[in-house]
Amino acid sequence: MKYRAVVSLALAAALGAGLTACNYISPQRTADMYAASDGVHVTAGQIQVRNAMLLTDGEDTSKASLLASIVNHTNEAASIMISIEGGASENVQLPENESIVKVGTTDGEKVELTGAEFKPGQTVKVTFTPNEGETASIDVPVLDGTLAEYSTLVPTSSASPSTSASPAPTETPATEEAPAEGAQG
Repeated sequence: MKYRAVVSLALAAALGAGLTACNYISPQRTADMYAASDGVHVTAGQIQVRNAMLLTDGEDTSKASLLASIVNHTNEAASIMISIEGGASENVQLPENESIVKVGTTDGEKVELTGAEFKPGQTVKVTFTPNEGETASIDVPVLDGTLAEYSTLVPTSSASPSTSASPAPTETPATEEAPAEGAQG
């Protein structure tokens, strides 16, 4: 009887050690940093760009709005140049002391990039160059206004205005005037 108890206890200990050892050699996924949203993160010197994405209306793919939060970790005001290869650059001013500048939101600064083809579902390499520190480049995803939270943030289409002439105003026929309200007559 004692033999069975000892064997059962030894088997349970070996089984327990074997099952918990899987965690010993397996990488711990919760220790990996990643962007948990639609955008990507990048650090350029003391400037952190968080949740960066490009938004396009899906029809005019020649321009896109940048949507991001940018944090300045220095004690001085700074600026960061945002550009794509072969395209125009945009400069964003950043206040000091870990201030967050929201770019592309309804109340934030607008940054529209041109010079590439912005197709939803693809990525575009965007370069962030702070006025001091190291430059950083990252592939930023391109999204459209399909999701409701982004529908009001896409750039407006640059469709040319209609060239058709508006109709000329027509004269209204003269009618007998009614007495004004409150007038006695």
